[in-house]
Amino acid sequence: MKKSIFLGAVMIALSLSVQADLVGDFVTGTSTGMTTFSGGSVEVTTGGPEFSGTIAGASSTEYLVGFDFGSDFLFIGIETDLSGTTYPTTFSVTFTDLDFGPGFILTGVTLNLDDPEDTFSGSYTRGEGLSAVVGDHSLTLDFVAFPVPEFRDIELGLVFEESGGGPGASVVPLPAPAAMVLSGMGLVGLVSRRKRA
Repeated sequence: MKKSIFLGAVMIALSLSVQADLVGDFVTGTSTGMTTFSGGSVEVTTGGPEFSGTIAGASSTEYLVGFDFGSDFLFIGIETDLSGTTYPTTFSVTFTDLDFGPGFILTGVTLNLDDPEDTFSGSYTRGEGLSAVVGDHSLTLDFVAFPVPEFRDIELGLVFEESGGGPGASVVPLPAPAAMVLSGMGLVGLVSRRKRA
């Protein structure tokens, strides 16, 4: 009886481990308004920013900007050597081919972190100057009058959901056959345990 309970729990755990993950996927990045940008198609890894570039700020200031994707987040690091409140020029960045794996589609973005790492003269609200638009496997970030002290770190949570493969969705609906078999085996193990008890 204990074996069937253990087997049932293991099978259910295996079936639930299928999840969306950007690591290993190739994401394409483009930008308008940035002075430089390392665009193109880049594989998402766990080793550092996939995209980087520079933007012009006030008084000939240059900002370094890095975009680092994780399994379900996007970390944006912005820094300059000029302290105090400055507003870089308006720019936008679009990421396409955001494929989270079979059966998942990007549906939203959350602001997990917005952290100035140095003294900031003045104040701003979290997320001020940044807006995000989610499209079909794409994400566009618009930075408008975006206040930056010497450093500003932002982490966006990427919200994904299972897709039914409806119009405009190019993904396979979940659960996949393998997940269904594993889940079914786990439930059978639990039911047989209950009948024996």
